[in-house]
Amino acid sequence: MDKRRALCIEGESDSATLIIQALEPFGFEVEMLDDGNEGIARAKEYAPEIIILCVELPGANGFSVCNKLKKAVETRAIPVILTSDAGPDAFESHRRLKTHADEYLVKPFSIEEFVEKADALVGLGAPAATEGVVETEELSLADGEYMMEEEIAAEPAGELEDHIVPFEEPVAYDVSEPIETEI
Repeated sequence: MDKRRALCIEGESDSATLIIQALEPFGFEVEMLDDGNEGIARAKEYAPEIIILCVELPGANGFSVCNKLKKAVETRAIPVILTSDAGPDAFESHRRLKTHADEYLVKPFSIEEFVEKADALVGLGAPAATEGVVETEELSLADGEYMMEEEIAAEPAGELEDHIVPFEEPVAYDVSEPIETEI
């Protein structure tokens, strides 16, 4: 299956890492850039499904980059999430522009908040199963201790014999006939 593409134009590594962690489980390949003009050129050739753009970029203004992305024929249909640590008021005048972003997020934001916005724009779907993850179950041992399945599997066979309780057949009672008891 082909990877989905996202372009993140972000100057802060913490925010970039959060975005990667949020999108990778949904099958996205996330390309990171910290230059706005380079981001515009890359968006035109890379054709991402979504663009995450920070207002505060080194040497550029994210509002201006967003306006250029929304004016360009090659990129105008790509959803843009604009992020900023300036607060929600910073977005108000930009929202009224014809070339506004599709969504806005105030930093710091949570993965859940980001995923909700991205899902509304591009339909993320269900996260892919993580390879190598093994579901485990806690098991009760005869002596009242608990061990995880992988711990039991790692124990040498001889050491577990003390914990093994032989299986006994349950006693069957006929409940259709009343039990007579003397008082």
